Amino acid sequence: MPTSLTELMPAAQSRNNPLPLAAGLQCPEARELFAALLFALSTDAALAQHYPAGTWQLSAAGRRLDPQWSINYRTPLEFSLSDGAVLYQVRALSAEKP
Repeated sequence: MPTSLTELMPAAQSRNNPLPLAAGLQCPEARELFAALLFALSTDAALAQHYPAGTWQLSAAGRRLDPQWSINYRTPLEFSLSDGAVLYQVRALSAEKP
């Protein structure tokens, strides 16, 4: 079983993909945040296909990705993402003025 969220993500660089990593993906914290964001944006149906059983849970309030990420949705494209230390507020950009 993976011990961290980054182990759930496929390697960004391999023998078949010799391109260098994007600068942000070289930072473990940025890579983990990006992985949690992809998890938050995945459909419920895709979770079982792409994340190992026992590493995530669904609830009425949102989702949890072990070991520490929790996602709470206001709408499908407006949610909070927290690792227990930092809370991120995420929402889609709109063409309307705020």
